[in-house]
Amino acid sequence: MNARLFLVLTLVSAGFVWPASAAPQMLGVATLDTPRPLICDDGVCVAHVSAFCLQPARPAPAAGTVYAPVAGTVTLVLALADGGHSRIAADGRVAFTTLGGYSSLRASLPKSLLAAHGAVAAAIEIGPRTTLAPRAQAGDPDPQTALDIALASGPRRIAAEAWFERPGAPRADAARLASALISAIPDHGAATNDIWESAAADARAAGFGAAGIDRAGQAYRACRWLAAEGYVDGLKGRLARKHDAWMMEINGDYWRGLGGV
Repeated sequence: MNARLFLVLTLVSAGFVWPASAAPQMLGVATLDTPRPLICDDGVCVAHVSAFCLQPARPAPAAGTVYAPVAGTVTLVLALADGGHSRIAADGRVAFTTLGGYSSLRASLPKSLLAAHGAVAAAIEIGPRTTLAPRAQAGDPDPQTALDIALASGPRRIAAEAWFERPGAPRADAARLASALISAIPDHGAATNDIWESAAADARAAGFGAAGIDRAGQAYRACRWLAAEGYVDGLKGRLARKHDAWMMEINGDYWRGLGGV
C-alpha cells in the first residue's frame, strides 16, 4: 500500500471528509467495439456505458459529475437520412456524466446535432484504453496533475484491460452486456424479449463467453420479474444496481491486483 492510499484510509477511518472541491477519481471506460445506439427523448440522445475507477486514493465522483476524454477515442456513428453512414469524432459533442459512483456513465448529446449532420440516428463507439478525467474546477485544493493523468491513462488503464475487458471473464462480460441492456431499455414503455435477444446476439458476436451471457440473462429476467411485481426502481434501475455491483466487485479485484497503489 502506498503512502497516499494509507493516508486516505486513515483519514476516512477517523471521520475525515474529503474537501468537496477536490478532484474525484479518473475513470476508465469499457471499450465498445460494436457502436451503441443513443436513445433520443425530449431533445437529448443518451447511452449508458460501463466505467471503472483508476485512482482508489481519490474520492468517488458524486452523481452528475462531468467528465471528458483525455486518452483513447470516442466516435459518433451517424445514420444518415439517405441511408448512408458518417463517422465523426465525439470531441466536445458528447457529454459524460456520472450516474452515482464510478461504475456507470451517461453519454449524451443534443438531438439537434443529428439534424445538423443530416442524421436520423446516432451510436457511440468507444475505442481501447479510453480514459476520462473530471472537469477541472477553479480553486481545487487537489487537482489532477499531468503526472496523475499520465499514470491513470497509461499503465493503470492498460492493466485494467485484463480485469474489465478480457473476453470470457464472466463478471466482466455480464456487466458489459447489462450496460447494453440498460442503454436499450426505454425510459417509457415496457422492455421486450427483442431487447434481450438483440443485446445477447451482439455480445456473442463480440466474443463474450457463454457464462457471462447466461449470468446477464438471469439478472435481466429476475429484474424484469421484480419490476412487473411493482418493486421500486423498475427494470432499468434494478438492472443498473446489478451492473454496478458487478463492476465494483471487479474494481476491488483490480485494485488489489495493483497492490493498492
